[in-house]
Amino acid sequence: MSDLTFPFYLGPYKVVAELGTGGFATVYRAVVEGEMGFSRDVALKVLHAHITRSNPDVVKMLADEARLLAWMQHPNIVYVQWFGQLEHPTEGRVFAMMMEYVPGRTLRQVQDHARRESDGLPVSIALDILLDVARGLRFAHELAQDGAPLHLVHRDLKPDNVIISAQGAVKLLDFGIAKASQRLVDNTETNMIRGTVHYMSPEQVRGDPLDYRSDLFSFGSMLYEALTGARLIGAKTLIAAMHEVASFDPSVRLEKVGRVLPEAVPVLERLLAADMADRYRSTGDLVVAMQRLRDQVPTSELASAFLTRQVSRIQLEAPPAEEETADRPEQPVTTRQMATDPGTPSVAISSPPSRRAGVLMLILGALVALLGLFAVLRSDPAPVSEVPDPAVVPEVALVPPELPPAEAMTPAAEPTPPAAERPAAAAE
Repeated sequence: MSDLTFPFYLGPYKVVAELGTGGFATVYRAVVEGEMGFSRDVALKVLHAHITRSNPDVVKMLADEARLLAWMQHPNIVYVQWFGQLEHPTEGRVFAMMMEYVPGRTLRQVQDHARRESDGLPVSIALDILLDVARGLRFAHELAQDGAPLHLVHRDLKPDNVIISAQGAVKLLDFGIAKASQRLVDNTETNMIRGTVHYMSPEQVRGDPLDYRSDLFSFGSMLYEALTGARLIGAKTLIAAMHEVASFDPSVRLEKVGRVLPEAVPVLERLLAADMADRYRSTGDLVVAMQRLRDQVPTSELASAFLTRQVSRIQLEAPPAEEETADRPEQPVTTRQMATDPGTPSVAISSPPSRRAGVLMLILGALVALLGLFAVLRSDPAPVSEVPDPAVVPEVALVPPELPPAEAMTPAAEPTPPAAERPAAAAE
């Protein structure tokens, strides 16, 4: 999309900000306006005009999937509210999806921020998030129309496609969009597409037909990373990562999980089985297993408040290059078997000031305030030649926010007026 000045209008939608852009689409935050001051924020995914004009079959598939996604009314899935064409100020007629807008941060951003600020996500919080993801997956995998299963597969399940609101709500993004993106690959001359292999199942890398069990493998990769803080597939280059996924053996990696949460090892053994037949028979079975796992981990009040605090503190700015996580290379994939980035890229975040610096600033501020108070209290009072009538001069009580230790502060005693000059009221 061309550079535009915000706000601008796309049909009836007032576009106020860009949320992200990728090779497939640009996502905006827009406002739906009504009468008497009504307004509501929505997310508007605008497909790139050059893609839709040269690939009409992809547009039809996107329309079909948008219709199906509109059925997916579930607390853990971002749903599509509208699909159609809009008049763009510079691109002409463009296809767009209006989706639920969730102000928050992706699981990738929350994990990275928690890793920089502390030792990563608390185990109970990680399990809470992944349990909600599993519930959303179960709903989508079991969705049927007129009694016929739809056999929906996400195809691009990864931390970047899970968003967490400031209130702690967990929602899946871009369910099913990657299938239309694969059709785009088939219609290109080079059969090349950008993507990542680090969360894909072995059968997806090989280009085999997929079903819900491919999503289960991707879910296992996310669970492993949430518990250990490291990617399941840690290869640094594209070819090495593809080879590692295709010949994946989870036994060595699960030793690390056993040191964090031994109860999670049997769950991950099922999820990460190289043979699809050895994984869970349904996503419902996964939800039951995750609930049992979650019930074995206690929750503290501190851990309960951790997630919303992390989400609210993340700043949407580009981090310094040296702070990038070494085991998470973002490299383009040039193979027709990969699922595409559906246009909702991760937004880089900056590391806020460290806690040590913040505490130091508070201590310095408190010392300066105490020194100023100490100087005021040690100053000699003015000579008292005559005590005015107390009814005329009001008393002013100084109440400092924090009093220093008694031994650190010895204010001078106030002089006692001569008995002859005391007021009559005081003498009584």
